[in-house]
Amino acid sequence: MNVAYCRSSDWKKGKVSLQSQKGLCETEAKKSNLIIPKENFLFEKGQSARNLNRPKMKILLDWIRSDVLDHGHLFVPSYDRLTREITDLNYLLNLFDQHAITVHSVKEKIPDTMSRSTRTFYIYSLGAVAQAHLETSRQHALRNSDRRRKEGKPIGSAPFGYTYTKEKLILVPAESGVVKDIFDLYLSGLGYKKICQVLTEKGLTIYGRSFLDLDISRILKNQTYAGFLGKGSTTYKGNHQPIISLEAFERVQKIRKQRQQPKKHDAQYPLRRKLFCSCGWHIGVHNYASKNGKIRRYYECANPIHREKKLAIRLSADHLEETVLQTTKTFLSNVKFLDQLLRQIKRQQASKQKQEEKQQEYLQRRKKKLFLQYEGQHIDAKEFTQQLSQLNGEKVLINNRSTITVSEVKGLFVTDSSLPDAFFFQLIDHIRLSDLNELQEIYLTKLPEHNLLEWSEENERK
Repeated sequence: MNVAYCRSSDWKKGKVSLQSQKGLCETEAKKSNLIIPKENFLFEKGQSARNLNRPKMKILLDWIRSDVLDHGHLFVPSYDRLTREITDLNYLLNLFDQHAITVHSVKEKIPDTMSRSTRTFYIYSLGAVAQAHLETSRQHALRNSDRRRKEGKPIGSAPFGYTYTKEKLILVPAESGVVKDIFDLYLSGLGYKKICQVLTEKGLTIYGRSFLDLDISRILKNQTYAGFLGKGSTTYKGNHQPIISLEAFERVQKIRKQRQQPKKHDAQYPLRRKLFCSCGWHIGVHNYASKNGKIRRYYECANPIHREKKLAIRLSADHLEETVLQTTKTFLSNVKFLDQLLRQIKRQQASKQKQEEKQQEYLQRRKKKLFLQYEGQHIDAKEFTQQLSQLNGEKVLINNRSTITVSEVKGLFVTDSSLPDAFFFQLIDHIRLSDLNELQEIYLTKLPEHNLLEWSEENERK
């Protein structure tokens, strides 16, 4: 089996990074007269390499642990696409060796004649460099931000009324005049809707469309227009030209606070922060009051590109929550599911135990060989200590790996129909939607590797 793993930590629609990585992997495969099937390309969108808890990485690990990839080929643009953490790299390399998986890195060319120990050391060095680069980049970014704050320079994009340059925000005359009008209209006593009407009647627009209440709210609370940048504790005096005075801005904030009305309702969203769109963004929660006064709740993707291009569909909260609730209840009360799941977990645990025993034996052989090399004076004390420490670290990693126990799985299953719905919602870890905004994955906190929908579909087929 031939597989390619591509990852981009910063993702937005139209970005070509993943397609470029795909092309590199396909070219590398052709050099070995291999073909990577379309369905075997794993594209990780907008995911950091700080850990292995990534959707596509989980699929890759599932394939490996289920022996699907044994004696297969894994293509990556570079090793840092897999991970930037040394401990995770250590785990992956051992896993690849256990299953005889050949890794092809487009960027890092490792000769076939290179010995295993030298190859491992070389890859570890790459991992150490990647991790050090990540930390160095982060520290550099923090120092650069601090320096720019002290100099009054902008950090980030420019709001309506300005254009961004590295040195300072530059006024856009036509837009800045509109911003000043908005503040003046608000101070004259007009509300958000009235201000929108006035601007629309004058033919004024923002980003090529008519002004919305939300636009007015964002402009009125943005301190950039009063000459300040940043937020909260990181607020600092900017070097750009303000559009309004600080005194006028503070008057507006005082009026906004006085006009702010308490919430008429406190809508509950049990799936808040648990829903993810196919694009990788969280799905936000919203509500509105219908003409008859009833509160309508809905979920919608928070990705601004989706919303701008009308790709974000409003999902009825009542319907979505009921579907998720019934799926979860069915799963947790079905004895068939329990038996199937327990058998699968036992098989996985037996397989993992066997793999770990093999790895322990392999580590002991490597350790014995290391001692013989040292006794034969083929390596010095420093290299011996370093390699021994590395081997001991691999042993600790194996022993510390945890998995859900059979008793924990049994504890998840319930038959008490009187339990409140909140009990079941609390068990849900996360949910992912498909490109068609349909439920695709439902995972419980205690069963992060088992998609409830797949179990349901399998049961229906049977």
